[in-house]
Amino acid sequence: SQSQSQAQAQAHLRRLQYNRLASQAQELASLRYRVADVEKSLSALSTRNHGASVDSWSQSDRRSYESLHKKLVALKAQHNQLAESYNSFMAANGYPFTDRHDLPRGASVVLLRQVMPLTDVKHFLLN
Repeated sequence: SQSQSQAQAQAHLRRLQYNRLASQAQELASLRYRVADVEKSLSALSTRNHGASVDSWSQSDRRSYESLHKKLVALKAQHNQLAESYNSFMAANGYPFTDRHDLPRGASVVLLRQVMPLTDVKHFLLN
């Protein structure tokens, strides 16, 4: 019947939306992990240089710092752009899939209502 095929089409659309959001949520988690990793490397560089200002570091450490800092800024920007897209879809669609009773059949992961942007607080090395 027509109503049955409409229900199937609706279920299929919900499944596609869920998969897209779940994939974005995984990508956001991966980006946060990569940001933390770069921050750890920056922190290790600072520790190795006894917290001295970047200007006094060896040329190779300064180059490493600049490269890591650029990577950090790029990762945060990528994260925040994706988070904005995720958050606006969630808000516009009434926060779907944020309750286990609202998940499509076969799905088990409840999604976050929103993802906080990563702020670009000035790094402690720039003080």
